[in-house]
Amino acid sequence: MPPLIDWSDVNRRYPETLKLADATQADSSWVPFAIAELHARLSPGFTVPFSDNNMTAKDLAIDLTFAKVYRFKDVEKADSVMTYVGAQIDMLLAGHLQMITTSADTLLASGGTVTLTGTQDHPIFGIGPTEYSVVSSSEIIAEQNDRGIF
Repeated sequence: MPPLIDWSDVNRRYPETLKLADATQADSSWVPFAIAELHARLSPGFTVPFSDNNMTAKDLAIDLTFAKVYRFKDVEKADSVMTYVGAQIDMLLAGHLQMITTSADTLLASGGTVTLTGTQDHPIFGIGPTEYSVVSSSEIIAEQNDRGIF
């Protein structure tokens, strides 16, 4: 899979980075570590790694790379970009923003894991194609009785 971004993506958005690192150095150090951090921070809600058609992930990876590199030149500017990236990540994980791909598909955070509330929980539906499933009020009442709800 091609990398999410490369140093030229960062240079196009932030031309001042052209003087800070050469492409070989940046593509082997700054860029992959920024992408790894982005994956780590978004992994609680999304499947990672992101493909290079995820425009939202690319956008955040560019800004995150810039903030990491520019921190040595201008801490205030780097911190403001990092604050923006952090807020975007928080909103994505909370489901207030969706990721957008180049084909205009949207991806919403999964919302975490499902946990059972007790060891006696039973599924209402059995295994089988959902189009053949029938909801029976007596089955629902029986399930609720088994769980102590009724």
